[in-house]
Amino acid sequence: MSVVDEMMQRNARYAETYSGAGLPRPPKLKLAVLGCMDARINYHELLGLADGDAIVITNAGGMVTEEILRSLTIAERGPKVEHVMYIGHTDCGIASEDDTAFKDALEQEVGQRPSWTIAKLANAEDYVRENCRKIREYPFIQRLGVRGFVFGVEDGRLHEVELG
Repeated sequence: MSVVDEMMQRNARYAETYSGAGLPRPPKLKLAVLGCMDARINYHELLGLADGDAIVITNAGGMVTEEILRSLTIAERGPKVEHVMYIGHTDCGIASEDDTAFKDALEQEVGQRPSWTIAKLANAEDYVRENCRKIREYPFIQRLGVRGFVFGVEDGRLHEVELG
């Protein structure tokens, strides 16, 4: 059995007790959580979130991209999100990747160079500050309260980053 087949079996068990159909669309806590797609981080468990509490958005490195900003703009106006928790983390897998070398390898393999970049994570706190700054300065986001945190994959704890 493939891992996808196993996931389908897990979904069947989940569906037996699923109760999300009655939940309202807007997140109950008016919260959006942004972070890295690292498989070690379970944002719902980390923050004690139940279904319907928050919108959780992840990508490689937790990089605030145009797509993330688009999603936050929509969340602010549609589901009426009011708060953003941006969560960076220690020991990120892309921290050691070299953007140029990565793009060179892709270009060599597929004959094209990607337009996007890999996040450079020399310092997790500075990275959190930079991504929070992007959200705060985006002209289409007007009312979101943004706070930044670093999650320690070594101990499971969050600590807040002073954004200035």
